[in-house]
Amino acid sequence: MMSNQNETQIRHLFMDASAFEGLHEVIDRLHDAASAGMLPDVTDLDPAEVIGWLQDLVFTANETIREIQSPTPEDSLDEYLGGLESVVTQGGLNA
Repeated sequence: MMSNQNETQIRHLFMDASAFEGLHEVIDRLHDAASAGMLPDVTDLDPAEVIGWLQDLVFTANETIREIQSPTPEDSLDEYLGGLESVVTQGGLNA
């Protein structure tokens, strides 16, 4: 269950195209610096920390994509169950 504070923070977040462009620009600049061997010029973090942050970002992005593509409880029951209802009504899972 989401707390009221989290719900308020989410409602104040608005991701328009410029927000995604800004995020992409930051990561692209980091990529450029890493490719040129100039990572210390753009961050004071240890390379392992940068890698850890990037892995966290990738994980979160992948989870967000999965959640956007997956039906939610607000959707119809049949859609939420992904058609499982039709399998059960045809004799169950072991039929």
